[in-house]
Amino acid sequence: MNTEILREADYREQFKARYEGWRTLRPAFSTGLEWWDNVKSRIKQFTVQYCVARARRRREEFLSLCSRERNGDSSALHAIQQYLDQKLRGARVRARVHCVEAEEKPTITFYRDVTKYAIDRRIKRVRDVHGVVQKDPLDIVEVFKSYYEQLYTRADVDEGLQQSLVDNIDKTPSKEQNDELGSPLTVDELWKAVAKVKGGKAPGSDGIPVEFYKCFWGTVGHDLRDVFVSAFLAGSLSPSQRTGVITLLPKSGGPLEPKNKRPITLLNVDYKILAKTLCNRLGAVMPDLVGPFQTCAVRGHSI
Repeated sequence: MNTEILREADYREQFKARYEGWRTLRPAFSTGLEWWDNVKSRIKQFTVQYCVARARRRREEFLSLCSRERNGDSSALHAIQQYLDQKLRGARVRARVHCVEAEEKPTITFYRDVTKYAIDRRIKRVRDVHGVVQKDPLDIVEVFKSYYEQLYTRADVDEGLQQSLVDNIDKTPSKEQNDELGSPLTVDELWKAVAKVKGGKAPGSDGIPVEFYKCFWGTVGHDLRDVFVSAFLAGSLSPSQRTGVITLLPKSGGPLEPKNKRPITLLNVDYKILAKTLCNRLGAVMPDLVGPFQTCAVRGHSI
């Protein structure tokens, strides 16, 4: 999602009107979780349609300005410059350029680098365990699948020793702490989690960034809380909240080696909101459960 549209009153008004209609569809779904996943799909579809219409309208306006300028209307020059500046800002975002001088003008090289950035993320070749360089996309996928299956295969676990360790845990939450941890979620604590999620990050599979939730929290906040309550009652999150998009980032070393790619999982923001909320709750209790010599799980402790 282009977060720039969140600043446009037209988009905000259209979304709120549509969302009220989507709310009326809730009884048609067997669970609130199914309804929410459907709503997120509708948000994505509506946003794409809005952006397509917006781009078409802007192109038509630009062509009209160019026609006016050719006919001697000098006042059109300023509007043309604004349009080109806006295109440049979009190109900078796509190229992940955050430190370009404000007065730098776009060049052919700059726009070529934007395209190169997108292409460079593609994996065109990889070396398999036999030393053969694979180029076919399906073979490349199989090489990485085999590599990470072997890397992350669970080792044998001594369940007896595991139980012995658990039996020797002598610190447990008090009744008051347990009651607090298990209390119903509130819209306020969810909002505090939303406010702490950093913006400018790649969204998950639903394409909805945290900026969207910050913009429309007054519209969707209570419904999202109800969705999370439904998830706890059902014992499972919605399918989209249990889905992540795995991408591979290059590390130092030979680009053909699978070991020189670092996998990260892009999670949907609604999942992150819930995780952050639960983390905040645990954060208030963990100092009473974790000893002073443990180097993680408590704010201020580090490995």
